Amino acid sequence: MRGAAHIGVLKVLEAERIPVDYIAGTSAGSIIAALYACGYPPSELEQLATRLRAPQVFDPVFNLSRVVIMGLKVALDCLNVPSRWLPKPPLGLIRGARLERWVHRLTNGKTFNETDIPLAIIAVDLNTGREVVFGPESARKPLSGIYPTALMAEDEPVSLAVRASTAIPVVFLPRRYGEMNLVDGGITNNVPADALKAWGADVVIAVDLEFANSRGAEIDNVLEVVMQTIDIMGQEITSLKLAQHADVVIRPGIYDAGLMDFHRIPELIAGGERATREALPRIRELLSRGP
Repeated sequence: MRGAAHIGVLKVLEAERIPVDYIAGTSAGSIIAALYACGYPPSELEQLATRLRAPQVFDPVFNLSRVVIMGLKVALDCLNVPSRWLPKPPLGLIRGARLERWVHRLTNGKTFNETDIPLAIIAVDLNTGREVVFGPESARKPLSGIYPTALMAEDEPVSLAVRASTAIPVVFLPRRYGEMNLVDGGITNNVPADALKAWGADVVIAVDLEFANSRGAEIDNVLEVVMQTIDIMGQEITSLKLAQHADVVIRPGIYDAGLMDFHRIPELIAGGERATREALPRIRELLSRGP
């Protein structure tokens, strides 16, 4: 839900006629980046987001029996008891196919070589820890320097990459791609400012949603524990990369939006707008210097 703040950022940049020549996204940011790169103006993104409801993008894979199997499998593995007789448990609670179809329809199945704005999306192979960078052919050479072990996948649909990059571990099933199980790119690169700098952007504007360090509500379920843990672990890496590669860092200050807080989307977009307007003087100063 916090990813909706990116729409507010883009609204201000467009209103101020600040061009976006490259765009990269991870996790929730990959959804906004993909749709914007495929031609959706911020006003349409706002309409899509405010009308969005859980059944459009969430397809639960679990029922009571599967939850029992998941718990039993974990318990048996911890006790080192063979569990081959158990049905194979799902690796997440949400299938993710509905989200992928939603993005595929909105982007008309465009590949990375067909987007209006050059786009890069980051995912991670759960099996090996390798970053998988989805982007156009033009990105292969400049990005190979910072992702020497990464796989470039430029001919794939944008929707596939979004599905992979948004696969929060435990919440979503990993996205199978060849022999890989792809999950949320935020595990290793939550704000891919380094990709934009290597690609040739003169001024890199990064949007850091930060981890939920100012939650107003107590964490009271296992999914929130997982997401909070990932946020906290990733923030240290994010801070280091932003210090090296981002020229402007926008922090909307949206901390405690939950997975199902669709009613808060207008508030989250407004947070992105507010933070971007505060950053405008610095952005204009950098742009005035030229490349």
